[in-house]
Amino acid sequence: MEPEKDLSIKKDLSIKKDLSAEETKPKKKSAFRRAAALTGVLLLVSLYLLTFIAALLDHSSSGRLFQVCLAATVAVPLLLWIYALAYQKLRRKPERES
Repeated sequence: MEPEKDLSIKKDLSIKKDLSAEETKPKKKSAFRRAAALTGVLLLVSLYLLTFIAALLDHSSSGRLFQVCLAATVAVPLLLWIYALAYQKLRRKPERES
């Protein structure tokens, strides 16, 4: 085989190898998304614990805390998702026109 063709074949193989490696790598989550998810989990767990303790102590507001807990179970992840989506859209750099 000619040296020129051999080099072009090696280049093609290395490009294909690089492309296949990029396809298999998982996407990295941003630090913001991780922090938002952790905040949401901590908020929900603390709310559940507060509701549980209020129910055990037979506190007068335990029914209302349970209602708040049910609403927050849906609202907190939804709001975090909306905030993360807005952050992602606002963070993108606008494309320049040539």
